Amino acid sequence: MSRGTWSYYRSRCFAEGMSKAAVCRLTSSKRGLETERKYLKSAIPRGFGRYLGHAVQGRPSAIIAAMALTIGVVMTGLGYTVGHARLSRMTGPVRPADVVRRLGRIAGIMALPVAIALWLVSLPRIRLDLIGAYGLVPLLPLTFWAAMAVLLVSYAAKVRRGTARAWLLGAHLIVLITFLHAAPCAIYGTLRYSWAWKHVGVTDFFLRHNGIDASIRELGVYQRWPGFFTLHAMLVKAAGLQTAG
Repeated sequence: MSRGTWSYYRSRCFAEGMSKAAVCRLTSSKRGLETERKYLKSAIPRGFGRYLGHAVQGRPSAIIAAMALTIGVVMTGLGYTVGHARLSRMTGPVRPADVVRRLGRIAGIMALPVAIALWLVSLPRIRLDLIGAYGLVPLLPLTFWAAMAVLLVSYAAKVRRGTARAWLLGAHLIVLITFLHAAPCAIYGTLRYSWAWKHVGVTDFFLRHNGIDASIRELGVYQRWPGFFTLHAMLVKAAGLQTAG
């Protein structure tokens, strides 16, 4: 039963990171972390995106799963950092400039998962029963703003250095959009705004009739600019849903 606890999960991920540091000391970081790099570039983003999609559909367990995935990445990276530092002290003195450079590299790698973890932690703490005239903004906990700060500082630092790859900068922008627009979808039990329900109705019309009807005068602009709603209808069908609502 102890293996089903959060403490065991965190310690196991931390130990995995430390063991990887030892492996990299015996071989090289390129060879020792080859599999982990593939996971971070493909498996982890796909898994997080799948859990986030389930959370938007109203599955609270998906938020916990996404948070567990992010915590695992953070704890493994922290274990690797600690293990690398310990092994460096054993092999000889470390120059301060090397420490600063190494910490900066680690911070650049960990910034994105740390920001995601802070955002996920903030979602269950938002009290919708206290919502007022200013909407969600006064209800957002400190962890939400910390996630935004980590994400924006990381992006600015990468742009300033000019060495970051385009896909990494793009990932920062996608995460920022997720923070801003996925939070209401994840915490609200239903759509809150009238225009959102109007868009659902137009998409459902496209689903039922498989096309537009130019003779409709009420909200006819949606029939003349159908691209967005056609794409929405296609995504609804691809997800196996009966309605866009």
